[in-house]
Amino acid sequence: MFTIQNARLILPDRVIENGTLLYDRTIRYAGPFIEPSQDTEVFDARGLYVGPGFFDIHCHGGGPNSFGDYPEKAAAWHLSHGTTSVLATLSYGDEPENRLIRAGRICDAMRDTPSIAGIHLEGPFKNPKFGFPGKYQTPATVEYAKRLFDACRGQAKLMMAAPDVENLEPILALARAYGIPLACGHGSATRETYAMMKRYGLINATHHYCASGDYTERMGVRKVAMDELVDLDDSVYAEIIPDHLGAHVAPERIRLCIRCKGLSRIHVITDSVPFTEDDASDTRTEQPPRKPHSSDDCDIHWVDGKLDGSELTMDKACYNMKRHSGLPTEDVWRMASINPARMLGMSHIGRLEPGCDADILIADEDFNLHMVISKGRRVL
Repeated sequence: MFTIQNARLILPDRVIENGTLLYDRTIRYAGPFIEPSQDTEVFDARGLYVGPGFFDIHCHGGGPNSFGDYPEKAAAWHLSHGTTSVLATLSYGDEPENRLIRAGRICDAMRDTPSIAGIHLEGPFKNPKFGFPGKYQTPATVEYAKRLFDACRGQAKLMMAAPDVENLEPILALARAYGIPLACGHGSATRETYAMMKRYGLINATHHYCASGDYTERMGVRKVAMDELVDLDDSVYAEIIPDHLGAHVAPERIRLCIRCKGLSRIHVITDSVPFTEDDASDTRTEQPPRKPHSSDDCDIHWVDGKLDGSELTMDKACYNMKRHSGLPTEDVWRMASINPARMLGMSHIGRLEPGCDADILIADEDFNLHMVISKGRRVL
């Protein structure tokens, strides 16, 4: 048994000052101060926050490694920066047959990589006009969708689709039959196509405000499309990529989203992609460099001058989110932990409550990590 004392303990509904956390592989106690027993190892977290591990539901890779090719290495990269749960995300730009192989590779890795909580299918059914075009455009057929879902072996936890893709409804019906909830993104939507996705289990907006919507004006009037429909829908969650520049989502738009969605329907994501050989990044090491977070850090992935995901880790993403939104540390922390877990119905992660997995972070108010614990085992 291990004890963390004198912490600012972040619980789902409150922060406990000078709190105590007891854990082994699971959380045993999380609450006001109690004296530790003599047979427990004690860590004094005075002046620091203690909260649940981050859950990144949209992450393609870490460092030079993609989840589709080297899932264990990609997971380890992000675990060292607080991501104790991740949905390994497969891109819409993959060659169709290779996507099936990569799904199987992730499933194999999950046996010995507990931080991989499932697979997020970002597409492949998207509108090619929205987002980076990629090399391949997978036809929207039920036959391919079934092969893809089968390749995921029951581990597909979320699938993005563009509402304006032709012949989409049979694929949505198949996803519902497989128990896969839906996200909308990489396209536009009318009221009718958005309502269609709602009928089949829409719960999430993929990297909200990025590669979505339709900004065409008609006689000076902006059209209502996907972004606005999501903002007005209290039942649908919104992903936010908070890079340091606000290139994906401007700080003003982040604050607008908070006004529309509230604190419980937004989650922080990285949309992290592997580094490439021509990146200007300063590292190719097995782990990202560790230094105090700064607003000058470069965390955006560019290809031919265009946004193509990020090079974020969740600790830096939370720092950026706090800086852009003006929210307190505990509210941002919940956006990176309990909110995505609640959306996906994963009650054993994302919170510090008795019986939950002992995925624990100790950090300062700016998300500089002092300790990372995964399933009761200290990894940082």
